[in-house]
Amino acid sequence: MLGKEKSLPEETARKISNMILNEKRFKPGDRIPSEYELAHELGVSRLTVREAVKTLIANNILYIKRGVGTFVSNENKDSVNPYGIYFTKSKKEHIKDSFETRRIIEPEIVMLAAERATEEDIADMLKCAENCKECLLNGGSIDDTDREFHISLAKASHNAILYRLMTTVDYEIEDSRQALYIKGNKSFDDGVLVDHFEVVKFIKESDGVGASIVMRHHLNRALEYLKNK
Repeated sequence: MLGKEKSLPEETARKISNMILNEKRFKPGDRIPSEYELAHELGVSRLTVREAVKTLIANNILYIKRGVGTFVSNENKDSVNPYGIYFTKSKKEHIKDSFETRRIIEPEIVMLAAERATEEDIADMLKCAENCKECLLNGGSIDDTDREFHISLAKASHNAILYRLMTTVDYEIEDSRQALYIKGNKSFDDGVLVDHFEVVKFIKESDGVGASIVMRHHLNRALEYLKNK
C-alpha cells in the first residue's frame, strides 16, 4: 500500500528518533544501545540499524565518538526528525504545526490531482476511501487507512516533490492523526468519510477548486475538533 512505502532503514530511523524525541528514553549526551541491541529490539539487521543511524547523524539527532559509541546530540537547537522536518517542543504546538502545514500543501495537491489524475489514480483513491469506510464499519481506527488515502492524493498530483514531501511529513502527521482517532468519535469519523468521497468526486470531475475547498474544510474541521478535545 502507498502508506507503507518507507524503506526499512527509514522506518528504523523513525523508531529510533521516536525513542529519543517522544519517548525520552535517551537524553542529550546519552549513549544509545549498540547496533546489536537495537537490531534485536527492533527486529531488523545490524546493517539496517547502521543505515538508520547514518540518517540520524546527518540530521543532528545523533553523533559518533570514535572508539566510544553513538550518542544523542546535545546541540542547543530544535531537533529534527529523520526526514529533515523540525520538531516543536510542545506536542500541542507540534500537532498545530502539522495541520497548518497540511492546510498549505494538501489543497494545492488536490488541485493538481484534478488536472492530472489518471483512471488508475482515481481507482486507487476510491479504494483507499473504501478501505477507510470498511475499517470504520468494522469498529476499527481509521488512522492507517486515512494515511493511505492522503498519500494516494499526493501520488495523483504527479509531482514527485509533493509526493515525496507528503510521504516524508507522514511522520509528523502521525501524532495529529493519532490524536484524532485514538478514542474515536462517530460523527467526526463519518464526516471524514464524506469528505474523502467528496474530494475524489471533484478530482474525477476535474474540478480542482471544488476538491481544494473540501480539503481545506476537512483539515479546518479536524483542527477545530482537536482544539475542543
